Amino acid sequence: MEIEESVRSRELSGLPAWTTRTLLIAIPVAGMFFLLDVPQRLDWLVFHEQYIGLFLALTLAAIFLLIPGSKRQSQRIPWFDYAGAAAGLFVGLYIFVKFPEISNSLGDIYTERVILGTVTVILLAEACRRLVGWPLVIIAGIFIFYAFFAYLFPGDFYGRGWSLGRLATYLYLDANGIIGQPLQIGASIVLVFVLFGEALYAIGGAAFLSDFALALMGRFRGGQAKIAI
Repeated sequence: MEIEESVRSRELSGLPAWTTRTLLIAIPVAGMFFLLDVPQRLDWLVFHEQYIGLFLALTLAAIFLLIPGSKRQSQRIPWFDYAGAAAGLFVGLYIFVKFPEISNSLGDIYTERVILGTVTVILLAEACRRLVGWPLVIIAGIFIFYAFFAYLFPGDFYGRGWSLGRLATYLYLDANGIIGQPLQIGASIVLVFVLFGEALYAIGGAAFLSDFALALMGRFRGGQAKIAI
């Protein structure tokens, strides 16, 4: 029940509603464009990380516009949520636009990458808090703390520790960081399944399957469980 309340969305109108709707529509459109290899058919060389960056930009911007930071916030979007949406859009589009240029120097530390990486981690933490609450944020925070201060831990937990610049750059741009496997799965497999489910529901396929299962197993003992399966 707490999760359901935490993901309660704003009821927007006017320009904010139009902007949010555009972002939400752009997510599946961009997914279909890249997952169907349209760029390759157009002889446009695109890194998969570029699509992930675009997906991250659209998702973060939509979250900050649509999901309030607390239950006490009104339906009106405060300035800091606009700032969060703009920042989320920027850090994702930076990867989308710049990744071909920086792909050969991912290990190099530059001030702009450190700043953008730090901002991205903060934005993701706040987005996760708004969507699923504090537990995931706390777990991620513990691991980041360990990455900084591993040299303070004894025995097998001892490590050299990472500097802020190297950790921020790694989390932001490396394939094992933010744009790694979890986000790639969300931007590909999960997106495809959601689109398929919505299309099936829109054409009445979901009702057909439900009615078919009910007609087939509804008259037997334990029919509800069998229908669900």
